[in-house]
Amino acid sequence: AARGYRVFQLGGAPGVAQRAAERLQATHAGLIIAGTHHGFFDTDDPADVLAAIANADTDILFVGLGVPLQEHFVTRFRSQLAAKAILTCGGLFDFASGRLQRCPGWMTAAGLEWVYRLVLEPRRLWRRYLLDNGRYLWQLGVGIGRVKLWGH
Repeated sequence: AARGYRVFQLGGAPGVAQRAAERLQATHAGLIIAGTHHGFFDTDDPADVLAAIANADTDILFVGLGVPLQEHFVTRFRSQLAAKAILTCGGLFDFASGRLQRCPGWMTAAGLEWVYRLVLEPRRLWRRYLLDNGRYLWQLGVGIGRVKLWGH
């Protein structure tokens, strides 16, 4: 905020990024939120979103579209994203807007934030946490087993 960077927030449900911007500006004097846009747009044809980011003269772009959509979006449109710095931020706007509450500190310290989030949003997160992460851990275990077995 002190350096006067212009921030654009992209993501979240309609109104969430705007509410996050209002709350962040209330607690960080001088923070310039140059623009916001919700995350429900056609990622195959984001011309209006790209134009909004460019028209806001964006220095720092926060992209909160969720994993892996936000990474795919940034990679695909990097050359068209008119921002000096781009950061992916997952569900940051949900927390910054007050739509979701952060988990207790002890849960974060114990590595259990995912359990808290799963309880808060089971319909949205069950697949990611219970299927996708399980599949990844299985593949990781198989890979480690191969390395130990074959000594590579």
